[in-house]
Amino acid sequence: MIPRSSLPDYDSPPSPQRRDAFLPPQDLLLQHGAVNEPRALELRLLADPPSNASRPFPQTGSSDPILLEEKLLLDDTALKGASVRSLPVAPQGQHLVEAELTEDGVQRVVQISRQFARRKVALVIFGVVYGYGPPNWILQNGKLVICSTLPEPEATNLVARINHRLENPL
Repeated sequence: MIPRSSLPDYDSPPSPQRRDAFLPPQDLLLQHGAVNEPRALELRLLADPPSNASRPFPQTGSSDPILLEEKLLLDDTALKGASVRSLPVAPQGQHLVEAELTEDGVQRVVQISRQFARRKVALVIFGVVYGYGPPNWILQNGKLVICSTLPEPEATNLVARINHRLENPL
């Protein structure tokens, strides 16, 4: 176990010297000239307990970063595309964002679900954690629901960004 004193202090804003502690690890970033871009989609394990092999990631709906393992379980190479679907029984304005997976992607998601059934897996989209929990995903026709409570404009924008990245890899 790592002593608390050796972990970053997440309660205070990062100083210029510590700002890099809040950036995604280099293996998350794709080089494109002088611009670093995070991957469109990733699955990573929550760091439990925190270790030297974990990094903080920003998360939606919270100013507190979350520690994830650096090991990448799945990335956007497992995707064919993304789409938005409205929910007929959900509160008004909520939409599903679905990721269509390659055959290899479907196999990998099934493997992750079995191998890490008792762990929490984080869904990271463009370097931001959109959710985490046990990997009990539902796959239907090769599609995986990756977000379920987004308003329509945000869901549509997210899908457009993911599809653009898949069509124009860096």
